[in-house]
Amino acid sequence: MEYTVKQAIPGFENVKKVLIEKGDGATCLLRSLDENNYMQIALAYAQPNANVDVSDEIQALLQLKDDSKCSIYYPVIIDQDVEKSVINLSAPFLFNEDNKTVAQCISIDE
Repeated sequence: MEYTVKQAIPGFENVKKVLIEKGDGATCLLRSLDENNYMQIALAYAQPNANVDVSDEIQALLQLKDDSKCSIYYPVIIDQDVEKSVINLSAPFLFNEDNKTVAQCISIDE
């Protein structure tokens, strides 16, 4: 599915449209649609009841409502030794399935 990026993805600020390529059911790939701005990120699907802190700014950007259908994915850092791979729980991607938009919710510990 194709999504519009509503907030720049750190390191990939020029990516405006992305596509999710389904993987094995637990993981997938997020990649840019613009060949001039290559990006590919492995994502792990979060359970529907995942507790993600979504700022008011992201809620407004994605036009989230109480009844919005959303999907949450976490970026995966893949190591050559798969057992050393990690999931970044501090920077999930939130997808509004109703209007096909996405933003990354980055938590910053103070």
